[in-house]
Amino acid sequence: MHAKTRGILLLAIAPALLLAACGDGLWTAAVSVRVPAPPAHWSAAFPDLRFVARYVGPDGAPVEQAVEGGTASVILPRTVNAPVLVVPLARGEELPPAGSLYPWSLRGEGRTLEATWKDGCAALILYRLQAAGFDVAALNGRRLRDELQELEDPWRVDGVRIAEAFLADSVSSALLTASPSRSVSLVPGAGTWFLDSPFARAFRVEEGRILSLGSLAHGHHRLFESGGGAPIGIQVGEEGVTVFTD
Repeated sequence: MHAKTRGILLLAIAPALLLAACGDGLWTAAVSVRVPAPPAHWSAAFPDLRFVARYVGPDGAPVEQAVEGGTASVILPRTVNAPVLVVPLARGEELPPAGSLYPWSLRGEGRTLEATWKDGCAALILYRLQAAGFDVAALNGRRLRDELQELEDPWRVDGVRIAEAFLADSVSSALLTASPSRSVSLVPGAGTWFLDSPFARAFRVEEGRILSLGSLAHGHHRLFESGGGAPIGIQVGEEGVTVFTD
């Protein structure tokens, strides 16, 4: 293992053994996950907003289940850093998830995982690794979460690249900083527009006026209008910016 990975790739054998020695079952944990309140502009724009819980079950297979009444009961492998995603669905699109990590997100009497929007990116990275067969208990998931919580918007990092780097044993601390970016402006039409990150703000735009989105990280973004319709896709990369509309 590369020395530069030691800050995040830290073995968690002792906590894993401790968790395996107590609780609901030798290798499983039955807990609830609580959905955080959605951003106000999401609630206004997405009357059809619903949530699903997504996680890797004790048998190693991905599980998806509907969230009813703001919570979902899940059965997890009793392992440190087991992620549970709370995925918002609206207009036939998946929005960036909220997330939680077992056992670090447990609250109350240790039976409820408190999902947060800040922890969504870290949970998604760990979910991708776990779904690919990676032993997430061998990672310092708590530090990964804490590092991303320090960012104003954790979705400015490239989660796909981080997950791929862990699988290739080539992760570095540079990946945990905001991705390269480009300034983006476009003319979307009249309406109230917002990017898909839960930390993005909404902008009111008049017909024919330019909307400046500031600096967007490399990757794919979606721009939604509060009144409905399909989002505008924005691809940002080294070569420039490409805008996709239906």
